Amino acid sequence: MSEKLEIKYPAGLVAPSPRKIANGTSFRFICNDPGTVEIEFDGESPLADGTRIVGKDKDLTASKPGKHHFKCTLIQPDGTRLDLQGGGEIEVSGN
Repeated sequence: MSEKLEIKYPAGLVAPSPRKIANGTSFRFICNDPGTVEIEFDGESPLADGTRIVGKDKDLTASKPGKHHFKCTLIQPDGTRLDLQGGGEIEVSGN
């Protein structure tokens, strides 16, 4: 079972931020707002393959320790793009 990180318009990551995740933990971003969500990590990605842009409802695995800030964009059904305030941050624990 993946750890769920909720994204909500207009706030971004629902508290707490940074969200602490153990290295090797499976997680996913979820959002109940209509449309799709684009998550973009600033700088280094916490994912093993270095992917910096991910969507909601996809299982991901934290594999790079450290703090990883991200911004969120909600793409409404009509195509309107809304930047969510502040985005969020995950902190992946060491080894």
